[in-house]
Amino acid sequence: MQCLLLLLTLSIPLADAAADTGQGRKSPFIRTTVTGTGRPYVGEELLLTYTLYFTGDAPQVSDESNPSLDGLWHSEIDPGRFVKSRPVTLDNAVYRSAVIRQYKLAPLRSGRFDVGGYRLKCLFTGNGASSVTRTMLISAPSVVIDAKALPEPIPEGFSGGIGTFSFERSADHATRITGEPVTLALTVRGKGNLPTLRIPALAVPSTVHKREPVTALSLDSSAAFSAGSLTSRVTIYPQQPGKTVIPPLRFIYFDPEKKQYRTLYSQPLAIEVSQGEKSGTMDSRNFPQPDAAGPENTDQAQLKAAGKAAAAVLAAVLIVALVLKRFGTPPERADKNSGAIPDESASPENLKAQIYSLIEEKTGIRKPESLTRAQLATALAEKNIIPTTNREIEKVFETIDRMLYSPAGATENEMILLRNEGMRLQQKLRQL
Repeated sequence: MQCLLLLLTLSIPLADAAADTGQGRKSPFIRTTVTGTGRPYVGEELLLTYTLYFTGDAPQVSDESNPSLDGLWHSEIDPGRFVKSRPVTLDNAVYRSAVIRQYKLAPLRSGRFDVGGYRLKCLFTGNGASSVTRTMLISAPSVVIDAKALPEPIPEGFSGGIGTFSFERSADHATRITGEPVTLALTVRGKGNLPTLRIPALAVPSTVHKREPVTALSLDSSAAFSAGSLTSRVTIYPQQPGKTVIPPLRFIYFDPEKKQYRTLYSQPLAIEVSQGEKSGTMDSRNFPQPDAAGPENTDQAQLKAAGKAAAAVLAAVLIVALVLKRFGTPPERADKNSGAIPDESASPENLKAQIYSLIEEKTGIRKPESLTRAQLATALAEKNIIPTTNREIEKVFETIDRMLYSPAGATENEMILLRNEGMRLQQKLRQL
């Protein structure tokens, strides 16, 4: 149960969509509100809030059921262990109000969404004048979200960003020696769906090697809607002396207030690369160096070459043996759960449903899809699921939600990685 303390308030404007069945009542009741810009676009972020109104002493509360959020990306905002409250006046009656649950939402498709089903149990303990304890079950009113599709035509290169953003790119060095690293930072700042949008991929000349990007999200914890920055850092290694030019990048997003797509461009970057001590070679710390065989070590080079040839022959023999062993295994003796190939047709929604089904089958947790992430993590821990598996489940679900939330969808490479991660997770769950 969660105890209400009369401390502070979360200041939330009246909703575009609101439901209230408690007008004129002295008994506790819940008001459901959704803030946003009226009819949201697909992918546009909204704020769903459940507020409890009561008189007298604050009750202890516990969730009896979660709201139905099918077809909506959602992320619960943790109100903290102690729910804050403040005095309010409604219909000439004085109440205390407390925000019980709050979610960031975004529709994944156009159409109508009926958000309902949330119920709360309130426990009122007796005071000095009365020792009677009473329990009440309160249902929150439903609200309707009517989402509209993004305007056509959607520009090529649209990254799924919906909000108001700025875009910039920087480098930690303007001059380097061949093979030395340069870190480029690509940053999107602003307010909108930062947790799930994609930063455009960095294009570099063929003479430049690059590593996989590392992305970091920084959100303003005091803001109700997602606001802050998303930064992708890419390390590159120029390999030829001269001027290495990184071409400008284009970032396209949709501004729901202006109702139009906007395109931002970064400035091109020029890095002056000078010749290193080892002409034409890569940085030995990051890339392998070719073997050198001069006149003074020809014999050693020949020995190395012979050794490599022998190793290649041995490797080929081992590969043939492994192939024969693999394909010679009778079907009835093969482990049906090992060596599985990811289903290339599996969508993120189907993968999520398969994982939920396995969790229910292997742990006995009823309807895990109805739980929030925090509740599911607690339930798995109570079933003695090890923390690493618990974190892996959370990571896969976060990846799926990010793909579903982004109006630009998922790239082919992202889907391949997700299916591989999902396959490994399902194999681990089957072994429970």
